[in-house]
Amino acid sequence: MVDYFLSCDWGTSAFRMKLAGLSAGARTIYGAVRHRQGIKPTFKAWQESGGPAADRQAFYTRIIKNGIAELEKLTGLDLTGVPVVISGMASSSIGMIDLPYKALPFRIDGSDLEFRPIALPGGTERACLLISGARTPDDVMRGEETLLVGAAAARPSAETEGLYVFPGTHSKHIHVKNGLATGFRTYMTGEIFELLSRQSTLSQGINAEEKMESPDRDEHFRTGVRQGITGNLLNQAFHTRAWFLADPARRSANFHFLSGLLIGAEIRDLLGEQNLAFTVVADGVLARAYGAALAEAGLAERATFLDTEEALLDGQAAILRIATGLSDDQD
Repeated sequence: MVDYFLSCDWGTSAFRMKLAGLSAGARTIYGAVRHRQGIKPTFKAWQESGGPAADRQAFYTRIIKNGIAELEKLTGLDLTGVPVVISGMASSSIGMIDLPYKALPFRIDGSDLEFRPIALPGGTERACLLISGARTPDDVMRGEETLLVGAAAARPSAETEGLYVFPGTHSKHIHVKNGLATGFRTYMTGEIFELLSRQSTLSQGINAEEKMESPDRDEHFRTGVRQGITGNLLNQAFHTRAWFLADPARRSANFHFLSGLLIGAEIRDLLGEQNLAFTVVADGVLARAYGAALAEAGLAERATFLDTEEALLDGQAAILRIATGLSDDQD
């Protein structure tokens, strides 16, 4: 009987692995490890190693096996044979295997996504599944397809028609209709904020180390949201420069304004979605920020929020069941 699985979320800059219960519903987390061996630094390390292309997968799987060993030590459990599910950037051109994207539309139960069983050399036989991303002619995603599977399972009533919002470095807005993901858009909200606040001519006037604790009560953030919804981002972002030159004490206020401005510019498109319900998959400060922004836009009543970790684990578990033939009765 399989009681739990190893959830690996391998992003560009970070590696995360959790030992999670496989049963649907309230999912137990038995242990978690996280470190900075993301796909980008791992790819760089593999290139610098000078090894042959044939050894690339083995180079990456050593990191996976090290994560499993860390969890065994942390939990005191023997994880022999426990299945592993990997999503994120591990299936990309700089990952362990470059898997093709699934072209939209795809079923939001995960049954027709691209995934591949892989071997973990030198270890005990175990199921190990690598999940690929999805694409349209103009957009790509890796990781959000798995989050969507988990989020949709938590909201079966939204299968008919709705829009799922995944805030982040590259936010995704995914349209769902009749059980299918039919289209999506990417918004470079987080990346543009990072570039403007740390590397642009505006950065002198922005305290990039500022923390966003209560965006719903921050008037600078809310002003930014309103201007992002109604105005021109390329013009309004420069206001932070002028304000700083007039008042050098505005660096923290400019941080909150710029954050609100970019999120407002992103969610402006939601105003054209007529009466669609929105499911926002986020937690912590991002959930609070998007909640405050949607309230400013008059869209709060149409939004439901789901936890990112729960969506990830539910999505990975669902795809693992499909790939291995497990059913809920076998959890």
